[in-house]
Amino acid sequence: MGPAGPEAGHDARAVASGMHGTPAVARDATDLTLAPFEEAVWPSFLNRITLDPSRDYVILAYLPPRVPFDMRGPDLARQSLVRLLSNPVAVAMSPAWIGHLAVAWQCDGRQGVTSHSGDRDRRALRLMAQGWGLSAVLATYDTGGMVPEADFPAAQDRAFATGRGAVLAVEVESTDCHAMRQRLAGFATSERARRYGLLEDPWNGGGAGCLSFGAYLADAAGLPVLASERIYRQVPIPSDLVGLRAVRDGVNPYRPPGLSGDVPARPVSLLRLLRDPWAGPEAEDLRLPDGEAVFAALVAPRAGLSGDGDWRFSRMLPERDPLIGQAAGQARDWAARFPVRRIADPGGVAALVLEH
Repeated sequence: MGPAGPEAGHDARAVASGMHGTPAVARDATDLTLAPFEEAVWPSFLNRITLDPSRDYVILAYLPPRVPFDMRGPDLARQSLVRLLSNPVAVAMSPAWIGHLAVAWQCDGRQGVTSHSGDRDRRALRLMAQGWGLSAVLATYDTGGMVPEADFPAAQDRAFATGRGAVLAVEVESTDCHAMRQRLAGFATSERARRYGLLEDPWNGGGAGCLSFGAYLADAAGLPVLASERIYRQVPIPSDLVGLRAVRDGVNPYRPPGLSGDVPARPVSLLRLLRDPWAGPEAEDLRLPDGEAVFAALVAPRAGLSGDGDWRFSRMLPERDPLIGQAAGQARDWAARFPVRRIADPGGVAALVLEH
């Protein structure tokens, strides 16, 4: 069954039974488009949360990197990269070495999950080893796509099920749940779904990275917890570390302002990238999604519920950083408005559930 865009309207209606035990219902174009993301079985970690089947929920599930990736300054970012790459075996075995955000939902009994991925086979790392420097990190990859429910990585499922992620499940109105599904269907049927990168902007017709994709869907569901002004950081990019930037199959490299493909580029060795301080002239300030701000926004509302031994609190960057403080503080204030705040599956997923 091929995907049909939301614009197909009622012509694409059909009657079918869902794979989650829901009664036969009329299926419109959005349902047909989202079939790959809704007709398999939910990953086990989501079933462990045991959400009320009569309510609608949107779930944000973030698997953070092994150590914080600190973007508060250029050299802090370098030091974070050094720590991440110091254990090549951990990088190779990690289900999300640089972090990954997935979005799940339960709307009128339909359960689904997806995420946006694109840097398959750690291509950015391989390009960095070939002298691309930060151009590899900031490139847009044309190999992006949305992960179907049936292909949800087993390693990520295990990581969430054993409490290694930050999972937030929020009860939403039916209209908001379906607004998110419609936004998802519109993205899935457009060419921009193939564009994956940190600089992609889904709000303005671009592709996405996993963080911006999750925030884009959360926004459609009316969840302010990942509002762009709370999770995006201005990051100065040292021009001497941009490196190679030739167009390759499936890779659109980052080019600083004023530099075209005709301007010679010097390779930046991986050793230099990891060893030398990230300083010198700046190419520009880039607005980038910060995974640590996402983590803070999903963890901070757990205060007073998950206990002092919750590793997530010590894993957060300090709230004295303005962005981290804003993400954490506003998320706490928002979550406090829900009359029901509970930790589901405390010995496993330990998801925070917010309900009306």
